[in-house]
Amino acid sequence: MRSVWLRWVALLDTREGPESLAAARIVVGATVLLTLAHAWWSGAAAFWIATADGGVGATEPGVLALVGGLTGRNVGALLIVGIAGSALLTVGRYTRAAALVTWLCFRTLAFSNPLSGGSGDDVVSNALLIVLLSSAGRAWSLDALRTPGGATVPAWPRYLAIGQLVTIYLSAGWHKASGAWMPFGSLDAIWYVVHNPIWQRGTLPLEGDLVGRLSQLATFTTWLFEISSPLLLLAFYFRATAERPGLLRRWFNRLDFRAKYLAVGFCLHFGIELTLEVGTFFGGMMALYAACLHPEEWRALVGWIRRQVHPASGGRCPR
Repeated sequence: MRSVWLRWVALLDTREGPESLAAARIVVGATVLLTLAHAWWSGAAAFWIATADGGVGATEPGVLALVGGLTGRNVGALLIVGIAGSALLTVGRYTRAAALVTWLCFRTLAFSNPLSGGSGDDVVSNALLIVLLSSAGRAWSLDALRTPGGATVPAWPRYLAIGQLVTIYLSAGWHKASGAWMPFGSLDAIWYVVHNPIWQRGTLPLEGDLVGRLSQLATFTTWLFEISSPLLLLAFYFRATAERPGLLRRWFNRLDFRAKYLAVGFCLHFGIELTLEVGTFFGGMMALYAACLHPEEWRALVGWIRRQVHPASGGRCPR
């Protein structure tokens, strides 16, 4: 038992570069910024205002209960503060304070009306908390300009983001345990979703036997992808212990199961975003995906991009 505890402490004491958490910070910050700005510009913020004040049924004031509830003035003030906070979070200025302000504003607004959002808002809220608890401002940020380079940060917030991703998928897979999603059933769940006007992003060619068969295939593969998410944790473990023997470990690492699983997941979420109105879900999930790449992989990706933009400088931006 003592050895297990010592290994657990060593895992949580792991340090690494801050790039993965910085990428998650940028994605979730930009998601909240665009969401709140769109709500302001489009007038959708009315869903966060109480009916008595001219809104559309908001009933959960949260912290606004301390200052008069969900009035138009209070919601407008919270929108301004949230937009400013998410902008600062995205560029990484006063990062931890900006994360706290952004989380408080977004959660208060998004959860003020149960009919105005969805599960994506929960994902974004959780991602903001992970960023808040991390050192995500130590790279690719204005704050990082004031600190020496080569910093390392605790890795456990990134591990927490990976665990959150697997938990979301596994929970979704178990909740889909029905004939509408699983083999030997009707497999018609996605067919009904894309035909529901609440979710439709636009007019799609949804008729015909081929489309129906494809929707059944998409339904089954979605369920299979989600229910197999614990294999992603196994893939991370095998990558971290690549020097140990084992046929299954070698097979996972040779196949690079982690990269292929994440690639399939990205295509799944991108397809959902193109065809369905799912709010902040895509941005929240991509923030968690950003944490699935190791900091060295992010540095290599940024270096490659710089070499394409500035080939003569060898990947270094000219001064």
